[in-house]
Amino acid sequence: MNKIFKKIFIAILIIMFLLAFSKSYSTLNVDNLSVVVAMGLDVSDKNNLKISFQFTNPSSVSESGTSEQSPSIIYTVDASSISSGVNLINTYIGKSVNLSHCKVIAFSEEIASRRYL
Repeated sequence: MNKIFKKIFIAILIIMFLLAFSKSYSTLNVDNLSVVVAMGLDVSDKNNLKISFQFTNPSSVSESGTSEQSPSIIYTVDASSISSGVNLINTYIGKSVNLSHCKVIAFSEEIASRRYL
């Protein structure tokens, strides 16, 4: 009885590890990431934020390291906050947005003049 319990326990443990670690590889794959190089914030008509994301196309970036400009793609969404805007753009483009390479965050004059306490 003890050997059967041990075999069942090991089988369940292996299945749990396979399920836990199989998804992490597919979501963190480079092909499933979109790199944001710039983000712009403005006020929309509904008093929400109009968030513009500028993406670079990683497949067109030169491997030789030359200074050629890679083509960029710009998407704009209306959202109540930056995090909800990132979630909206994730569902729109079907990839996971990565803000680690974002070098510019541009604020409109209206947002910059507001006071938030």
